[in-house]
Amino acid sequence: VTAPENNDPIITSINAFPTSVQLSDSFAVVCSAYDPDGDTLVYDWFCTSGASIKGVEPSAPSFLYHTKENIRIFYSPDSVINQIDTIRITCDVRDVKGGGKSAWLFVAIIQ
Repeated sequence: VTAPENNDPIITSINAFPTSVQLSDSFAVVCSAYDPDGDTLVYDWFCTSGASIKGVEPSAPSFLYHTKENIRIFYSPDSVINQIDTIRITCDVRDVKGGGKSAWLFVAIIQ
């Protein structure tokens, strides 16, 4: 007996609201995805450039694993680190059966 094939989730879009922020601003990111097999999806979130994810421990503010929500609130950094002018947000979408896809976007920091 062979196990049925597991298809990767399909990410249809990833969007930030707003697409540019000032220092210490908040913004939302929505990752829209579905699984062709009907499997439950989980979302892993990552951010760079000194940004942080709302509700995450201060010791590891830039990543959050295995969430059920396809939307997260992020905070831009309090100060510009090494002249950074963008924040990269990555969302890994997994179906907990081994399938997964990634999408990312950039949010501009207005100085």
